Amino acid sequence: MRFCLLGSILIDDGAGERPITAARQRALAAALLLRANRVVEWDEAARLVWEGEPPEGARATLHGYVSRLRRALGPSAAERIQTRDCGYLAVVRAGELDLDEFEQLRTRGKSAAREERWEESRRDLAQALALWRGTPLLDVTCLAGREDVVRQWTEIRLQTLEARLAADLELGLHQVVLAELTGLAREHPLRERFTGQLMLALYRCDRQAEALAVYRDAWKTLVEEIGVEPGALLKDLNQRILDRDPALAPSQGRPSVQVPAVRTPPPPAQLPPVTADFSGRGPQTAALLEFLEPAGPAEASRLAAVTGPGGIGKTTLAVHVAHRLSRFFPDGQLFAELAGAGPEPVAPQEIQGRFLRALGFPPEAIPADDEERTALYRSALAGRRVLVVLDNASSCSAIRDLLPGTGPAAVIVTSRAALSDAAVGRAVNLDLLSAATARLFFEQLIGAARAGAEPGSVEEVVEACGGLPLALRIAGARLAARPHWSVRSLADLLTDARGRLGELSVGELSVRACFQVGYDGLRGPGLPWSDRADHYFRLLGLVDLPTISGQAAAALFDVPPAWAHGLLERFTDARLLESPGCDRYGFHDLTRLFARELGLVQESPAERTAALGRLFSWYLASAEAAALALRPDIAPVVPRPEEGRARGGAEPAVPADRAAALAWFESERANLVAAALQAHELGMWDLAWRIPEAMRTFFIVRRHWADWIRTYGTGIDAARECGDLLGEARMHDGLGVAYFDVHRFAESAEVTQTAVAVYRAAGRRDLEALAASNLTGALGRLGRYPEGMAAARAALEIQLADGQLNAAATTWGNLGMLQFFSGDAAAAIESYLVALDLSRRTGNRYAEVAVLSNLGEAYTAVGRHVAAIEHCHQALILCAELGTDHGRAITLAHLAEAYWQTGSAGQAREAWQEAAGIYERLGAPEAAEIQGRLRQTESV
Repeated sequence: MRFCLLGSILIDDGAGERPITAARQRALAAALLLRANRVVEWDEAARLVWEGEPPEGARATLHGYVSRLRRALGPSAAERIQTRDCGYLAVVRAGELDLDEFEQLRTRGKSAAREERWEESRRDLAQALALWRGTPLLDVTCLAGREDVVRQWTEIRLQTLEARLAADLELGLHQVVLAELTGLAREHPLRERFTGQLMLALYRCDRQAEALAVYRDAWKTLVEEIGVEPGALLKDLNQRILDRDPALAPSQGRPSVQVPAVRTPPPPAQLPPVTADFSGRGPQTAALLEFLEPAGPAEASRLAAVTGPGGIGKTTLAVHVAHRLSRFFPDGQLFAELAGAGPEPVAPQEIQGRFLRALGFPPEAIPADDEERTALYRSALAGRRVLVVLDNASSCSAIRDLLPGTGPAAVIVTSRAALSDAAVGRAVNLDLLSAATARLFFEQLIGAARAGAEPGSVEEVVEACGGLPLALRIAGARLAARPHWSVRSLADLLTDARGRLGELSVGELSVRACFQVGYDGLRGPGLPWSDRADHYFRLLGLVDLPTISGQAAAALFDVPPAWAHGLLERFTDARLLESPGCDRYGFHDLTRLFARELGLVQESPAERTAALGRLFSWYLASAEAAALALRPDIAPVVPRPEEGRARGGAEPAVPADRAAALAWFESERANLVAAALQAHELGMWDLAWRIPEAMRTFFIVRRHWADWIRTYGTGIDAARECGDLLGEARMHDGLGVAYFDVHRFAESAEVTQTAVAVYRAAGRRDLEALAASNLTGALGRLGRYPEGMAAARAALEIQLADGQLNAAATTWGNLGMLQFFSGDAAAAIESYLVALDLSRRTGNRYAEVAVLSNLGEAYTAVGRHVAAIEHCHQALILCAELGTDHGRAITLAHLAEAYWQTGSAGQAREAWQEAAGIYERLGAPEAAEIQGRLRQTESV
């Protein structure tokens, strides 16, 4: 375990850092760690967390903070926060808290200095200082007494730094520490010891005049700012330098840390060349320049991060910005590729060695010890205006030892991972290029004349590249190298998704190779599933869903949901997945092609079929559970055989109520549709029609007609393929309802008549009657009233004989609608009232809302406007409860007519406008009709 307060608060349980996102939870953790291994009483904890007088109920709130803090920290760290009778106790063992370790090393280093064991003193003090990651409690903003703690420990750090520099000077390392002392003396002009150490280092480097100039500047600063002269020790040192006191020279017989004189090479200029065709990142460039351009003497180094998936242009942007900034960093620009996205990232100590050599340190002057090397690296950067670009970092911890400790240096780091460390002052996350920007970028690559000659082909190439800058660059490079190719020829090559990745390759650039780097780094120690992470990624690539949740992935992978969520997070951290929302994960188009290629090659047909079967079965079972929550009054018509319910490691989603069921259906609608269509494509016929059937009630409530018609259309084919008569009838029946809604009345009548015939062949009188009832609406709209009446009465005969009063309520309503269409509003009202009575007696709220709305229309037709308005308002209340916007729009239109007939023109127009808005959003054909009605009323 590691507990760190010297910087942003950091808790590492051995499996990685555990972020604490809530401010008061960070404050509570800091308060307990500052008082480690002693009980912090309730009242004291409350005063610390609320910075004074705590609010009422603070103790209960503290309990909640502790519970959430434990969850955030994971089981290993959570057990270290213990509840006692009177408060809380943070259990910290020896060597686990950076404050304790710092104090132990500091004490040991000072003791060694007193005994003139300078090598040991320097080593221990450097190790102590290396523990500092920035200002103590950097991200703890609401802790009482924080400022005092920060001041105390900052002062102790400066004293430790002075002691380490004294050891450096005793060991003859005056040339090594000169740059660091220059920066420190500038940052802390009132600390006379830094000034004296700088004077001594300059003198020992044979720069006596500069050493005396430092004294004169210090004297002026002290006199002008605080009205005192330098102290006796500084005055004495100045005089001894004037006298060239031999005792100031470094002693002879240096130990092993003695280094040769540092050469003075030209400042390093390691930035890669900037690309001439850089474009499309204007706002991001501006944000980085604004943050990194020095506005004056820098008190602290600045760190900016550029993050995003592979191929998105992180390095290009970082290098472009670094070149723009180079004039502000005359002491050099350092660049390193860390290979953090792959399985073998470069060690920070290796990078430190490269940078130190570039800054002029000979190899023999660079310590082998990691902590000493880090201390020397930070000393070398202190006081220098150096820009460091760290490309392709794996995490915050991978760059921690490469960050300057203090001074005017600046760092730009790129990473596929989201760098959440508080030390990052400005984070820029790159997304895919917009269609317009991608086209402009591609046109720059191939030339405006060539692009203008084939605009349609350019659009196809840009679309195939999916807004990924690397893909666009490769496509452009291929055309640039082949001046006789047409853009059409490349567009044709990219049309076939199966070969697209192979075509997006030129020279050393390859989209597939870019993705391969992240894929190769998926496996890792520490979690039960990590040794098969690549296998699960390949399975995910086989799926056509737009997004996937942790529960659905658990079914696909056949693992517990917690494992599945961890896998999805790992894929996201590797930037092989995107996370558009909480517990939502999806592929970029090209990444999906990469994963699918791997899955089709490396996973056996049996494994692929089993995995997709588990996933689609999970969606079916979840949709059935949600449908039951929507209509608890109706048993499923086609219950799924239990032997077909294999779901792997995940139980189906079971919404608690109607509202939750609607929300689940809406969130998973695109996935359910995609699952049904992919099941059809793969020949999983049973699943291909059962998933749409499970969505029937949802479709009726929310009227997503395009999805409804498409899935039921393929469902007919699937049910026929597996020889399921009942399934075939259900698909025809449901498709007929959808066709009716969109005013395709002839098609509605045709498929519903087929449903009646197939139900009859399957021996399902109850469903035959229900389909005959549904048929009446289409027949009525086609003017085939006698046929419609006959169908309605035949349905009622069966339903009433079999005691199906719930279904009979719907049929009486349909009969009334047919009578209204035929011009007999009085007869329609009589039928509607029977339907209303039956629907209320049987609890059929969906029939009830339709009948109430239709009664409003019928009462208006016979001049009973008050009754019409009353019934419409009752229907609107039910529409809200059931979540049916389509029903609300129908009812609002009926209500508007009633208001208009009573002379309430304002209320009528308001109702029509709302109805028109709903119809337009749904894409319903009634939208034009209502807009026309509104125009008619405006002229009255």
